[in-house]
Amino acid sequence: MRFRWIQAVAAAVCACVFFAARAAHAAPGGGQRVISLTCRFDSPRFSAAGAGYSRVALDGCTVRQRPGEPLMPFRPLRVLLPPGMRVTGVSLHAVSPPVTLDGVWKIDYGRHPLPLRVRRTDAGRSITTPDASLYNSPGSYPASQVELVSVQHMEGYAIAVLRVYPLQYMPASGRVTFTPVLRVEIGVESDDASSAPVAGGAGRRAAAHRAGTRHGVDRHASAVLPSFVDNPEMLDEYSAELPPEGLGPSSTHDYLLVTSTNLFVSFQPLIAYHSAQGLSVLTASIENVVSSTNGIDAADKLRNHIRHAYTNWGVRYVLLGGDIGVVPWRGAYARCSGVTFDAMPCDLYFACLDGTWDGDGDGIYGEPDDGDGGGDVDMLAEVCVGRAPVDTPAQAARFVAKVIDAATRNQPPVNSLFVAEYLGGAAQGGDGLDPTLPAFTGSYSTVSWLDDRPNYYDTWTFVNAIAALNASPRMIAHYGHSDETTAMRLYEGDIDYLTNAPPFLFYSAGCDVGAFDNQFGPDCIGEAFVVRNDAAAWATLANTREGWYDEMQEWRYSGEFLRNFYEGLLTGGCTALAVANQASKEALIGSVETTGDMPYRWCYFGMTLLGDPAMRQEPPVVAGMPFVDITNEIAQAHTTPSFVLAGTNNAFVTGMMWISNAANGECVSFAASQSWVSAPVALPAFTNVFHVYGSNTVGNIAGDTITVIGVPEGGAAALAFLLAGGAGRRRARSA
Repeated sequence: MRFRWIQAVAAAVCACVFFAARAAHAAPGGGQRVISLTCRFDSPRFSAAGAGYSRVALDGCTVRQRPGEPLMPFRPLRVLLPPGMRVTGVSLHAVSPPVTLDGVWKIDYGRHPLPLRVRRTDAGRSITTPDASLYNSPGSYPASQVELVSVQHMEGYAIAVLRVYPLQYMPASGRVTFTPVLRVEIGVESDDASSAPVAGGAGRRAAAHRAGTRHGVDRHASAVLPSFVDNPEMLDEYSAELPPEGLGPSSTHDYLLVTSTNLFVSFQPLIAYHSAQGLSVLTASIENVVSSTNGIDAADKLRNHIRHAYTNWGVRYVLLGGDIGVVPWRGAYARCSGVTFDAMPCDLYFACLDGTWDGDGDGIYGEPDDGDGGGDVDMLAEVCVGRAPVDTPAQAARFVAKVIDAATRNQPPVNSLFVAEYLGGAAQGGDGLDPTLPAFTGSYSTVSWLDDRPNYYDTWTFVNAIAALNASPRMIAHYGHSDETTAMRLYEGDIDYLTNAPPFLFYSAGCDVGAFDNQFGPDCIGEAFVVRNDAAAWATLANTREGWYDEMQEWRYSGEFLRNFYEGLLTGGCTALAVANQASKEALIGSVETTGDMPYRWCYFGMTLLGDPAMRQEPPVVAGMPFVDITNEIAQAHTTPSFVLAGTNNAFVTGMMWISNAANGECVSFAASQSWVSAPVALPAFTNVFHVYGSNTVGNIAGDTITVIGVPEGGAAALAFLLAGGAGRRRARSA
């Protein structure tokens, strides 16, 4: 994806920078410093939400979702802290004066998240109403424009996660103020506790890394962090404190398999496969881990062993080679929409190696105050984890054979299947999957659908599902109601009717599909897809408890994790399954809650890979992919009611092309050519996002996007407002 920025306003072309960071500078007092970052925001866009309410959005921002409270955009910040320092405070300063926006607004409110559970009744749906105490308040919402969410650690690097709100809403008056440029200042000071590992095996602090994990840092975090944090220049300070190369681990391993002694033979072909692919594989028997490693229980001993393997040998991938009767598991705390679990199955515990995850010692893991010093638990992974949900040598052999089969038959054409169900009320699973579609059509996959839309009832059955799966799609995205025994309207016994070859990659947003703790039976359906027969799935990614959606915007919550996963896997370079799964979560770290309803936290903990963590879904080389380019590069005032787009295509774009405008829903078509000029398209006032699409003969779609500002005739005040809000507008291409 390529980004360019233009401003279609008279005589004004300026670069709009998301974050301009200044180096941390000293402040009065020994060991104290201040990190300063400047955030610039584009002008807000309002849209109708129904019943007299409006929604507001800004480029580069997401929305704070709290039931009954106004939906206000924020920009997540991920700020790398200096080595060995902790946060003492956060402050915010307006660089440009706040602007009171024209109009009186009734900002829409958050709804209670709804579960993607199989028993769907409108009578059981939670009805959310606006919080009267907030909507009648003369005060500003949110009260503070910056909040510190948590301090996280990734391989010894400390990262402060913040939310910055450029808008404040006065509900009683309906007025909205906008601050186009804000400066965030983070006070830090020396943290004496970081000079040595914390008691209880929580020693992933920077000092521990400096003492002997250079290899692990170089192989992962140093590559990830420059694009993950908003002040990558701080990495130079960590580099200055790292030891010489000779002080790294005495040996190097990439991959750790932990399984029982009676399953080792069945996993040997997988070990040989990974070795042939260049990975150094280390094995450990769970019997030896439990008998020889310190810890309060089997799960703690396993985590300590993984930490040792990571610290001393540079292990990056961990395969837990067994179901819960073979390899231990850990449950974590989760709460959402009146549902609470003290022990939701959570293999993330074995991937994030800072702290104990039970800081208060009450036996409930993963609570928001269970991290070091009463902060949040570690959610940024040191290693990438998958679980092979096998109990017997025969199941392990089948798991291995399916993984290798899928890996060695990754040739075009690649067909995928989207499975979308009616969710209840006016909500549709297809609307939850739509945002994921560009990752497929823009990469190398053609997509078929099972979709209940536009009907508000079930329009396809398990018979249709079996037929669609037996057409051998390579990847599946499922958005619908499920439970431990049912997914895609199939029961576990229906898996016996599947004959697809090779097996598919299955991602479900539904409830309990991945409940591998066998809460109500021998195997959940997500496990059964992987181990029941030689067809079905070679890997399942699924929730160990509920999946969640928003009744007004179905793609929220579980759909965001699903979209992030496939975007990372297909277009983002995260071709290893566990890497794509972890990256899909870490992209949403700024939305993870610590109070109230916690749907993002729930999904972050519950989405689990039942598959090999290092196995890759490599995009095959496909000839004849289309390419579309908008060539408008002008910078001028557009005061007329129409606009003309121009561009070029490669020779593979055939048939008709389409132009759509997100501002007014207009869509026009024209014949494809390698050099084209559109007919005039309507240009409403303010922000217009034009998308141009074309396709090749087999249905692969390519597109380009441009944002153009329409200035009303005589709109000098509007022009001044736009300039106050920042000059940049994004254009992006999907290929």
